[in-house]
Amino acid sequence: MEVLKELATCPDNESSISDAHLDSVLNLAILTLQTASSLTEKHKDRTLLWNEELEADVFLSRTLLLADHVLIPDNLLKAVSTGPTNRSLREAALKHLKHKNLLAAGVVIPIPDGVSRAVQGRSVHERTAQDLQRAEIVEFIRSQLVLEGPTAREVIFGSVKDDLEVYPQMWFHARIDRQSVDKANGQFTSRLLQRYEADYDYTAWINKVQNDAISYYVQRTNERLVSADVFGAQYVSASPFEARLLQRRAAPLAPHPAQAAIWADIPMLSDLSSTGLASLLRHEEPIQDLRKRIRRALMTAQDTSQEVDAVTQVAQEIEDASQLLTKRIKTNRLLSGIIPATGSAIGMGIASTGGLPGISGAAVGALATMAPYLATRIESRREASYLHVAAKRVRQRESKRQQRRSKR
Repeated sequence: MEVLKELATCPDNESSISDAHLDSVLNLAILTLQTASSLTEKHKDRTLLWNEELEADVFLSRTLLLADHVLIPDNLLKAVSTGPTNRSLREAALKHLKHKNLLAAGVVIPIPDGVSRAVQGRSVHERTAQDLQRAEIVEFIRSQLVLEGPTAREVIFGSVKDDLEVYPQMWFHARIDRQSVDKANGQFTSRLLQRYEADYDYTAWINKVQNDAISYYVQRTNERLVSADVFGAQYVSASPFEARLLQRRAAPLAPHPAQAAIWADIPMLSDLSSTGLASLLRHEEPIQDLRKRIRRALMTAQDTSQEVDAVTQVAQEIEDASQLLTKRIKTNRLLSGIIPATGSAIGMGIASTGGLPGISGAAVGALATMAPYLATRIESRREASYLHVAAKRVRQRESKRQQRRSKR
């Protein structure tokens, strides 16, 4: 956290970063690699999830806190890998600091994903080649492709339906400059961004673009899967397109329950900041109860749609139970605060005539009267429905805090 705070103070300019700051970023990357490796080796019962598309707090909330640790791309290392400036490093540090509470708690761990892909590059190519041999995968991506063009300057923009990629891919039509052809050496140059010709047959080029796009999306998914494998995590995609693609792969293991939770899009924990989520994660017992209930619900699901329905049903049951729990907590608070207090006051008033022994006996009696209410309150805080109650309280605190800031 100290390193992030220091880097966040970099000047807001395009000057090159200092050697000291570069060393800090590289050392931090090594430490996070060691941390992720340690979790994989020593804590195999911990759930590690890898995601590249969503902010860490959004991912945690949409997966219903099913992850013990969330691995996210290391923006600092990415910033120093290509022409780093003070501004780019500062922005990367500030982006991480948005989740400072989750980072400090060890729930979110930034990892240099490019390193894992470089180490397992061959594995990525092998997996991609295997997937491209499967007609089911190829035809699925082809059916999801959206190609726009050729444009007036012979460019095709490509994307897929239901994906979270911000910018479309681009393909340029390369025309051979006939005057540059050197038959003796087999060389020529090509020209890009030429004008669209209505009488030119672009069919062959469009087919090639389709095949390139299919290869791109298969490889992108495999790169993410390899990053997860290297760190002993499970990849969970927030993109509906990619999630459907993962279902069509010959994976040895079923998708993690978090995948169905993301698709279910339960608002139970939404609208919470990283600070609020970090506060909520302290309630370990209701979180464990939530995880058990979701896993139990998914045991009989036959496909993804049934998994999503099962998670949705569990979340709805928990939300309904939370409303009853809220009323029960208020009632218990009233009973445990008023009735025992009144009874003990009367008991102690009567017992005071008997001196100290009488008062002690009355105090024990008062505690015995309160015990059932205290036990009920403690038990209720172990249930998954308590997360709803706790989340509402966190929202209220954050809302009040925001109101105070706006008044200032």
